[in-house]
Amino acid sequence: MCKNKLFTIALTMCAIALGTQSCSEDSDSQENVAVTGITVTPDKKTLLEGDTVTLVADIFPAQASDKSVTWQSNDTAIATVSDKGLVRAVAAGEANITVTSVANSAKTATCVITVSSTFSVSLNASSLLIPVEATRTLRATITPESVSQEVSWSSSNTGAVTVDAHGVITAVAPGTATVKAASVLDASRTAECVVTVADVSVTASKWLVGWWTFEDENNLEKATVGEDLVATGDFTLIDDPNDAEKAVKPEENSFYTIYHNIGANGGSEEYTNEYTLMMDIRGSAEKFAGWLSVFNTYEDNSGDGVLWIDEDGLIGYAALGGYSSTGLTADTWHRVVIAAKLGEGSFKVYIDGALVFTGSEGIELDCFVSLYPDVVYIGYDGSGYSGPEFADVKMWSIQLTDQQVSELGNP
Repeated sequence: MCKNKLFTIALTMCAIALGTQSCSEDSDSQENVAVTGITVTPDKKTLLEGDTVTLVADIFPAQASDKSVTWQSNDTAIATVSDKGLVRAVAAGEANITVTSVANSAKTATCVITVSSTFSVSLNASSLLIPVEATRTLRATITPESVSQEVSWSSSNTGAVTVDAHGVITAVAPGTATVKAASVLDASRTAECVVTVADVSVTASKWLVGWWTFEDENNLEKATVGEDLVATGDFTLIDDPNDAEKAVKPEENSFYTIYHNIGANGGSEEYTNEYTLMMDIRGSAEKFAGWLSVFNTYEDNSGDGVLWIDEDGLIGYAALGGYSSTGLTADTWHRVVIAAKLGEGSFKVYIDGALVFTGSEGIELDCFVSLYPDVVYIGYDGSGYSGPEFADVKMWSIQLTDQQVSELGNP
């Protein structure tokens, strides 16, 4: 009995010894998991003087035995770092913050810290004149770009103008308001736009954003109102409808870029959806036979124009619902007016004051006849179709009414 008991005790002790050895081997195995990599988040950051950010280091593999790290700045005059990865911006400049694995010093990661002493806020417009119920989109830019671009918006007179969190302003009633964009990093850094709201019945000239008459023979791009045109290709000076003034004939592959700078409107945050474009134009029978591109809204004037004059002088486009029943006469000057308010599904074309075409298809917010918020193209299009001759070109930031178009008269 005693012998068996002693034997049992011996077996138990042996089992314990074997178990202890097994645990020891597993422990040694875990202690030997080497560090193979390290990353830091974020890997770049812009701070204002005095600001802080905590960097986070990740060791690979996740089961590495020793995950301890050290932190170092290559220029403590610009940015310092604590042993916990807390970076403090000291002065303007750039510093590299490096984190190194203690277990494997060959494994490092670096965060580039840019310290800015100041920054500024600007808007895409300092003043606006808009009709009641119209919308526009203000865009805030913070310089340098590396600083957070987030801003808060406010209006000094919400009875006249409201503004949402995205910079979209809405004209509520006649009056004036200052719309302000303030940096979320420093509310004292601001930019302002003075917005005047007027009744839409105000004379159309109030909304005129561009006027080009081609009267200066030494500068066929010169603007009477707004920005100068930008010519691509060659243009020849010719007589205009009254012979006492001048016009231009675009040569092959030539077109004008109009920088209207109306901005996003008509309910859109990206495109110009309300506008009026007037052009005094003339085309020959030969030009009509080859079809004429009236204007183009696509980027860089690529692809087909979006309004056409066909071989019979009729104006329109299949994608807009067809063509007018009456049109232009070859070798005759006509005043063509395009008046759009696409958020309300309105796209009208007039010839010499008479409404001849109304778009019935595809007319919606941000559609293919919406404009980029700063440019539109007239003349030759990207598919190789010619444009007409031009004698007088004007552009407004609103859709003119039938009466207002009628008052423009003939060429």
